[in-house]
Amino acid sequence: MSYLSLAADYVIQSPSHPPTAFTSIIVVSDVPKSWTWRPKELQQVNGMDIIENITRLPLLETVRIKKGLWLSTEMVRCLVDGSPRLRSLNLREAGMKEKMPWAMKCTREKMAEILNGEIPRKPGNGPGVPNT
Repeated sequence: MSYLSLAADYVIQSPSHPPTAFTSIIVVSDVPKSWTWRPKELQQVNGMDIIENITRLPLLETVRIKKGLWLSTEMVRCLVDGSPRLRSLNLREAGMKEKMPWAMKCTREKMAEILNGEIPRKPGNGPGVPNT
């Protein structure tokens, strides 16, 4: 699951098409359809690629991932640890497995506590509400 390809889109690794965005990547969907790619010029996009590129956004303060079935605890941890300006997350509708402890809307600090096991959360508790 951790290296699941997410779509029919690929990262281009060709000198003919240098990246134009500050993320230093370019994907097939960014280039006109008439271009033909050789297999060695393409790399599949997976969930961790997306998370790593999201964490490169220097002004990122809010993240909402909806229908992100590919999202895992490891990816959420990477997002929280790798985004210093992040203030809030809304992951209520994300994740392959239902009712993951992190599938909630909360602050970055609260999410870090949940990921570190400092605040256990039972399904049915409200967003960010610790067990009592």
